[in-house]
Amino acid sequence: MLSVFAGESVPVDGTILEGETSIDQSVMTGESIPVDKKPGDTVSSGTMNQYSTFTMRADAVSTDSSLQRMVRLAECRAGRFRHRGWQNDSGGQGRFHAQSGNRSRHLL
Repeated sequence: MLSVFAGESVPVDGTILEGETSIDQSVMTGESIPVDKKPGDTVSSGTMNQYSTFTMRADAVSTDSSLQRMVRLAECRAGRFRHRGWQNDSGGQGRFHAQSGNRSRHLL
């Protein structure tokens, strides 16, 4: 069991055992409004405790947390593309050009 104080980041994925608070999950979900949490609700590592202290149980080790899975996914995805930079096409519109294997694609 561990306590997470107001203003602190949740250190590991887990379940709230005691206390109620609001959690800023924008780092994980993009949701801009904090979500109310109570005992029995799950919390994700990397999210921010907004208002009050709560006690939680860790449900995953830090290397298997939702935040670490997202980081590994981004690293894997970034490694698949060779960056060739910003290019203007014949119509004068700019596009970000990346190449993956033998395929080339425009991202915008």
